[in-house]
Amino acid sequence: QNAVSRVNRIGNIFRNKEGQLLDFETRPHWKQIYNDENRYLVVMTSRQIGKSTFQATQILYEMLSTRGASILLANAKEAQSKKFRQQSLLPQIFRNPKLQRAAFGKKSINNAEMMKLSNGSTLYLEHIGTSADSARGSSAPTIIVDEVQDIPRENLDVIMESAASFPKDSKYRFTGTCKDDRNIMYQLFLDTCQFEWIIPCASCNEDNPPIGMEHIDLEREYLFCSHCKEPIDTLKGRWVAQNPKCKRVGYRIPRLIDLNTVWRNGAD
Repeated sequence: QNAVSRVNRIGNIFRNKEGQLLDFETRPHWKQIYNDENRYLVVMTSRQIGKSTFQATQILYEMLSTRGASILLANAKEAQSKKFRQQSLLPQIFRNPKLQRAAFGKKSINNAEMMKLSNGSTLYLEHIGTSADSARGSSAPTIIVDEVQDIPRENLDVIMESAASFPKDSKYRFTGTCKDDRNIMYQLFLDTCQFEWIIPCASCNEDNPPIGMEHIDLEREYLFCSHCKEPIDTLKGRWVAQNPKCKRVGYRIPRLIDLNTVWRNGAD
């Protein structure tokens, strides 16, 4: 399976929360991330930008494509685990009859703590709270931690030990929203190659720095070049590592690169 076929297969099987095909045309920044099979992956995003759909489709794709896969998904709170299971994970299965038949059958399990598919692949859902003891749970080669910003560092270290028995096969994926530059989510991103979505300017031919507030004005309906102030097209960006020597992979997805983002104040 090459990278292209992986994202194509995911796009053909799964849907977004509206039940439509995953949109990689107006959200091209997601394509490389869906393709990325690095053993250590950090995805730091703004809210409501597709993170939960990414997690759900990646988990189910790995469970369905690998017989006997074992994955541990950890959230900070029970409510977060419940919401992800009910609003992101299960809908991906139940909105597709073929997928439902492939997933659930004899010997399958589907409850708040475990999802075991017919092919023997198992997902353990845990909430690891604020006590380090709550993070001591099931052993699995693939560790996925969502909403990392709400988890204490010591708990994160404990949950990573759940893959210690699989030194050659262990995989880690961390996703969440950065609250500030002291938060664990931001610190994890800094300890990666730091992929940023870099957008070239069609007017001055200069690459822009990573997208931030310097690229917007409430009186303008578009992102503008930090060099010449002309409009820039988020669809034309590409991922560029800011710390290329680091082997750990991390992506930052700011809300401003999503075409559905509105930042104007409504004034004409």
